[in-house]
Amino acid sequence: MWIGSDMALARVEMEKRMCLIKAWEDRESGEQTMSAIVAWQNSKKGDLEAERTTIEEKLKKQKAEYIERMKSKLALI
Repeated sequence: MWIGSDMALARVEMEKRMCLIKAWEDRESGEQTMSAIVAWQNSKKGDLEAERTTIEEKLKKQKAEYIERMKSKLALI
C-alpha cells in the first residue's frame, strides 16, 4: 500500500516540476516576445522621427523660398 501512495506522491511531484518548467518557458517566451515588440516600436519611432525631420526641412525650404519671393515683390514696388 505504501508503494502506491509513494508512486502517487512521486507523480504529483513530477507534475509540479513539469508545471514549473512550463511556466518558466512561457515566461521566457513572453519576455522574448515583449523584447521583439519593443524593438519594433523603437524602429517605428525612429522611422517616424526621420520622416518628421524630412518634412520639417521641406517646410523650412518652402518658407525660405516664399520669403524670398515676397522680398522680391516688395523690392519691385
